Amino acid sequence: MECNGNNIRPPKKINIILILGVLAFRISLDYAYKNMICVLYQNYKFEYTPNNTNLILSYLVLIIITSLFATVFNSRNPSSIMILLLYIMSYIPNTSLYYGMGLPHYFLLYSSLFWFIMIALYPFICKIKIKRIKSTNNKITIKCVKFVPFAFLILIVVFSAYYNGLYITLDLSIVYDLRAAAKENSFGPILSRLIPWAGNIVFPVSAAIALKNKKFIVLGVFTFAQIITFSLAGTKTYLFAFAFSIIGVILINSHKYFKYLPFGLAGITVLGYSMYKLFNSVFIANYIVRRVLFTTSYNCWGYIEFFISNEKLYLRNSFMRWLKNYGVKIPYADNFSSFMGDLLYDRPDANVPAGTVADAFGNFGILGLILYPLFMVIMFRLLDKVSTNIPSACVLPVIITSAEYILNGNVFSVMLTYGYWFALIYFYYMTKTGIVSADRKIKKLGKSFDAST
Repeated sequence: MECNGNNIRPPKKINIILILGVLAFRISLDYAYKNMICVLYQNYKFEYTPNNTNLILSYLVLIIITSLFATVFNSRNPSSIMILLLYIMSYIPNTSLYYGMGLPHYFLLYSSLFWFIMIALYPFICKIKIKRIKSTNNKITIKCVKFVPFAFLILIVVFSAYYNGLYITLDLSIVYDLRAAAKENSFGPILSRLIPWAGNIVFPVSAAIALKNKKFIVLGVFTFAQIITFSLAGTKTYLFAFAFSIIGVILINSHKYFKYLPFGLAGITVLGYSMYKLFNSVFIANYIVRRVLFTTSYNCWGYIEFFISNEKLYLRNSFMRWLKNYGVKIPYADNFSSFMGDLLYDRPDANVPAGTVADAFGNFGILGLILYPLFMVIMFRLLDKVSTNIPSACVLPVIITSAEYILNGNVFSVMLTYGYWFALIYFYYMTKTGIVSADRKIKKLGKSFDAST
């Protein structure tokens, strides 16, 4: 169902390609889990104990919910793309892990309930009308919006030069050292917000615009800025999300190609297995198939298993953490992620976040499986509104980074700390000032270029 702007148009038919892509991705995950993940990463608690009941139930429920999603999915809407990305990176690995590890049925039940509610609510939220953004000709406002990327560029370069001598690296093996150094530097409340906004929103979006405009020097500048941001904070998401955003701009010339995303992830999974078998390379297997897909699902399972019989967090470990100043604390360790790392992996030094279903259930139990999808769909719908005239390629970085953080963290932290609200405001003013015009052309410093999708 299309909900961009205020017009609602029902889909003409079920998106069969989307359903086939989801099934292909699920099959590739099942095969990779048995023949690669359980072979290489037994020390991460991955075990292969399947049973036929879980196999049948997982595929049956997956087909039903995917078929429902295929009736409301519309690739023109960023909200649809966001839900699709979260769905295939969260729910499908959950169903695969449920089968491969022979997990209890309530894991599939809670995961399916979460996604069923989100998908069922989506067309109804789309019917909520939001006022059209009025344009402005205020020259000061227009110049300020155009200057935002360069302001962040200057700030990041200056702070990097001050804190680490403009140190630059792409070595993923030292990310924990970079993070430790970042904690020691104590950037302060302002810079601690600006760095994620730069790495998650401003630089990737600016690079996407530059690439669409074929301004390769500008693209190089913001790529360099993104590497500086990674070197300053040690956050792998800055590199991976940036890389996938650039690849997306190159490969996705039309919004119609988004329905092939499940096939793309199936291809990445198969490539990871092929690299492992043919060249003994585990880069894709480790950083994407294990870390991004199966580890988040295992963490989700661990959180649900723990909170089935223990007191819920009620946001006291995230959004309402300030209540501890008034004596309201969680009955667990202050660093709950490390507590879960010790519980799930026997590693108290491991940081084990929640994300999506685990975040919802860990905070409010079954009620969270209803409230969180509602909140998330509303937030995604706002992205539709503020990016009405912005090409999909330029919104893609926000979709990728937000989805990655939602998969691995608290949704409220994603909205406030990691830049989603900032992205909404940024896109709002990009549209309001005419930087993005109704004819799908992006204007930059007095010039325009075709950025249609």
